[in-house]
Amino acid sequence: MNKHISSIIVALLACCSAAAQSFSGGNGSAANPFLISSRENMEELATAVNGGNGYSGKYFLLTRDLTSEDDTIRTVIGNSTVNVFRGTFDGGGHEVAVNINVTSVTSDTYRYGAYYVCAGVFGCIAGTIKNLGVSGSVSASNPSAVYAHAGGIVAFVELNALGSISMCYNAASVSSSSTAYTFSGGICSYVQSDNYLQNNIYSISNCYNIGNIISSSAGGSDNAGGIYGAGFASISNCYNKGSISMTGAWNGAVGGIYGHSIITNLTDSLRVSNCFNVDSVDFSTVLNKDVVAHSGGISGRNNGGIFSNCYNSGSVSTSVSFPGSSGSGLRGSGSGGIFGGGAGTYSECYNTGEISASSSFASGSFNCNDRATFSGGIGGSLNIGATYSANISNCYNTGNVSSYSSYTYPSPCNGLIKTSSGGICGNVDRGLDGDIFNCYNTGSIVSSVDNAIPNSKPIFSSGGICGDISQLPGGHGQRIYNCYNTAVALIFNKN
Repeated sequence: MNKHISSIIVALLACCSAAAQSFSGGNGSAANPFLISSRENMEELATAVNGGNGYSGKYFLLTRDLTSEDDTIRTVIGNSTVNVFRGTFDGGGHEVAVNINVTSVTSDTYRYGAYYVCAGVFGCIAGTIKNLGVSGSVSASNPSAVYAHAGGIVAFVELNALGSISMCYNAASVSSSSTAYTFSGGICSYVQSDNYLQNNIYSISNCYNIGNIISSSAGGSDNAGGIYGAGFASISNCYNKGSISMTGAWNGAVGGIYGHSIITNLTDSLRVSNCFNVDSVDFSTVLNKDVVAHSGGISGRNNGGIFSNCYNSGSVSTSVSFPGSSGSGLRGSGSGGIFGGGAGTYSECYNTGEISASSSFASGSFNCNDRATFSGGIGGSLNIGATYSANISNCYNTGNVSSYSSYTYPSPCNGLIKTSSGGICGNVDRGLDGDIFNCYNTGSIVSSVDNAIPNSKPIFSSGGICGDISQLPGGHGQRIYNCYNTAVALIFNKN
């Protein structure tokens, strides 16, 4: 009997010892992290997290590059918004090669009333990732998924997550596709936001992307960025050297650093500083909705924020065709060297890249009110809104800026049709308080219209500093002072 009990005890101790020695060593503490030294260790971590162990409060350290064919990572760590990694992963300055293509949806991927597909080294996290590089390819696609997220390092950061992403880079190609909503980012696809968030602003810092980023939907909303696609995160000391492109969406935004900050309160909590983009940013699509497509060298669209010491030298273009479904809301396109559209405060920023926006409108017959195309060296459209103030200060542009609109309605159009280009901002609209000061432009400015609409009254304008300014009653309106322009601003009407 005693011998039998002793044998059981020895066996149990052996099991406990084996469990304690999982991975390649360590106990998961900050001083003695779990060691990851092989693809098998990464798969072991993925199996545990995807089974429900988030490793909250635990630490991991990658001890070598995993870049050979045999080391290539194919399994996502945190495969759903239910199975989330909550620990700290330190890549140790090493790179991992990945070949990740997520296409399936399960009951675990259903959350917030929709199916999510998440692809990245880490699919869903609420922790910290640092000192990690990625190469290879990452893609997320499924016709049944409402949301497709693809990120080189991380796909999805959970709401109110504690942690950060820092000292990481992506050299992988990243793509997402869906019938509804897609998000692609070189470092992270999506940082979930809360309109009433008071603390725990997630941060991404000291990261860069050199991979090509693509986002495409068959009828939903797309967002893509070199660092992250959309959501709400403060970004510092990051840059993008990979091309960013987006097609097929009925709504969306694309940016060299991020696509869209989608939060409507506490806008001053968003900080973007010391970031730059040097590659092309392109949004080309066909739209049948009352929306404006946005592209920007730093951000596609903002609902606020404070931007400082950022620059763009890549080309930025937005090209949209509206074939003519019924509608009466605002439609058009906007491109900017720093931001495509929205509100915010911008200082010490500059653009040297070529900026262009084009819109093609056609329809049998409907109210064509509010059709707009905007381009600006710093911002496409500074759309402030009744409760926000916005400023552009100490900024300059040397890149060429152009806006083009074509209209082929066979019936009369009594609506407002605007095409505007500006050296600093294409359009300043709907704001109570918004200033542009201590800025200059030396790039050429062109607005052109191909107008074939009977009885229409198109508004097309070009300005060395701002192409067009609208004002609502109240406040001091929009002011431009201490600015100069040395370039020629041109307008063309081809009919």
